[in-house]
Amino acid sequence: MGAILATVSLAAVAACSSPEQAPDTAGEGASASASDNADAAIAKDLDRAIAAVSKDYDAKVGVAISVGEEKISAGDKGEGPAWSTIKVPIAITALQDGADPSLVDLAIKESDNDAAYALWSQVQWEEGVASEAVEKLLREHGSNASIEDDAFGYSIWSLQE
Repeated sequence: MGAILATVSLAAVAACSSPEQAPDTAGEGASASASDNADAAIAKDLDRAIAAVSKDYDAKVGVAISVGEEKISAGDKGEGPAWSTIKVPIAITALQDGADPSLVDLAIKESDNDAAYALWSQVQWEEGVASEAVEKLLREHGSNASIEDDAFGYSIWSLQE
């Protein structure tokens, strides 16, 4: 699974970082259509890269990239288990409740499940029901995910969210 995620990450970065396809945002005269064309080219390259990874690994693969309100996605756009991605909203919620930032580093940078559980426990202790607190944070940012109490990694989350 890690190899797939690393490959997808690299493919997404490669597809989105090609200088000849990057929109020209430096000049004041950059037109909306030039930017739209560059965005379409990036999306097409990203779709192609994700399809190749999906085929190579015989796996359902999807990627979503968000900058503020702008989103781009490719591949499988359905819903599935959140796995380690749910650690980010758990960490944010736990930090708001005074959690130790070193636990966040372990949970996210090292994908340490024990650290993520410690963050979850912090939220549970402070909020009463960790799943409700994390869901509230997600709702504030436009997600409708339902968080599983006992196995938060199995929570269903759509790719776009």
